[in-house]
Amino acid sequence: MRKHRLRFFLLPLIGFFLSIFLFCMMYDSSLLNPTYDQWILDGGDFQQHYLGWIYYRNTPWRFPIGLLDGLSSDGAVSCIYTDSIPLFAVFFKLLSPLLPDTFQYFGLWGAFSFGMMGFCSVVLLQKFSRNPIFCLSGAICFTYAPSLLIRMYGHEALAGQWVIVAAIVLWAYQYRTWKHPFTPAILWAILAATAVMIHMYFVPMVFLVMMGAFLDRLIREKNWKYPMLTGILSIASVLTVMAVLGAFYGESSFSAGGFGLYSANLLSLLNPEGRSSILQKLPVCDGQQLEGFSYLGFGILATGIMVILLFVHQLEQNGTKKFRTWAAAHKSTLIGATVCYLVVTIWATSNVVTFGSKVLFTILLPRLILGALNIFRASGRLLWVVLYLIYTAVFFGISKLNAKKTTAILACFCCGLQLLDLREMIAGRHASYQIICTEYKTGLKDPGWETAAEGVTEIIFLPLPPDYLKYLDIYMPISWFAAAHDLRLSSYYLARCKYDNLAAYAQAAYDELSCGGGREDVLYVFFNKEDVPDCDHLTVYEMDGITAARVSNQS
Repeated sequence: MRKHRLRFFLLPLIGFFLSIFLFCMMYDSSLLNPTYDQWILDGGDFQQHYLGWIYYRNTPWRFPIGLLDGLSSDGAVSCIYTDSIPLFAVFFKLLSPLLPDTFQYFGLWGAFSFGMMGFCSVVLLQKFSRNPIFCLSGAICFTYAPSLLIRMYGHEALAGQWVIVAAIVLWAYQYRTWKHPFTPAILWAILAATAVMIHMYFVPMVFLVMMGAFLDRLIREKNWKYPMLTGILSIASVLTVMAVLGAFYGESSFSAGGFGLYSANLLSLLNPEGRSSILQKLPVCDGQQLEGFSYLGFGILATGIMVILLFVHQLEQNGTKKFRTWAAAHKSTLIGATVCYLVVTIWATSNVVTFGSKVLFTILLPRLILGALNIFRASGRLLWVVLYLIYTAVFFGISKLNAKKTTAILACFCCGLQLLDLREMIAGRHASYQIICTEYKTGLKDPGWETAAEGVTEIIFLPLPPDYLKYLDIYMPISWFAAAHDLRLSSYYLARCKYDNLAAYAQAAYDELSCGGGREDVLYVFFNKEDVPDCDHLTVYEMDGITAARVSNQS
């Protein structure tokens, strides 16, 4: 039995290390150096995630354990909302006393995500065939899925798409004989909890796959107790982990506008968005539909069509009796997969249904339902579930071809064509990460910042406009300066926050300044120069195109 288990996991382990090798070849092995962080500091969302880790690491332990201080006047926030990958953030905070002052785990996360995609995909493909060439060729296709590559880096937590494949693995193996009958339920609960600790968007994706698996089992066994028990246990694990990480702490808003805008196009699976060396970019209705980027890749598309043609040819030669027998035996799985596909597609497409550059129709939704859907407003991301189901179906079809040699050849063909199609995307990522920065400049080049911040404990941005998240050219350099000097921030670029509270805090500080008051331990940063109160007690600074002020010593 032990020998059988070792043999079963040997190939997935090879897939794990092969995918890590692919990561190092595509990016650069220097990213794995945890003390090297210059490559992170280029701007954009990635800085947000790294700053969240820095502030979280510097926050004393408290309960809930995922809370961090210093990034919001609204109080402590959860590291969930800085997209700092709590799975790694909590682990490395435990090790913080042993770590160097500069420590980033995002390079390690990238390699781990690639490795886990290789591992999970091989475990999945072994269900269809134990041929090493078949499994490893498939693992490369899964690892180089365009939807994964586009998220690494920038939205690197969302590159943890191996979680979706792991859910499909649990579906594929749900009928195996387990040593303990509750093992599958526990595995689903662990996977759902892991999804929370990577990125909240993976939670509905795991549950959508779980829905298909449970429908499959319910039809086959006519037993609702196992699905209900597993569903309850998984929901409980998600809520528990969210609570422990502080997701419910404070008054943060779980819902934000945008459902219907950040959606998937009906052509998303076919649209390379300019990232294919073979297919042309298709028109889209709105630039925000890039959130629904789910291009399958030309290798998967061509191989899928080829498998269908070979299947039709076999039907013509051998008749449909064998197929009907197989379909009847797997009816429950086919129904589960079809329902999962339809539900995911409808949710991902949203109430604004688009085809290319055209809006086909818009469904008006009640405010209550729209508010609930806005919790996961970037619904286009959910289409990744369909993408990996199609990957699974294509390789399942390859495995069902009669000759083993044909199976291996076609898998290699699929892999080679996929790499050929994505070669420019891969080469572009490789080239961009070969540029090594020897020194990072925060963007605050004026030495006056050191003088202006002397004796400061907090930086307040004011007055706070509703679109304050668009002012990244101010927030990012100031935030890095604040992190380097251990200063608090009144507001920051967070995934979920209570704008009214932040705006009220900023307005109170602004009114106090305008009336001749203010705090001497605060550096006030203004979004617009015209907003600086005309008061004699203020010392105004113009540095690096940013306007700031300090209250003069009035003693």
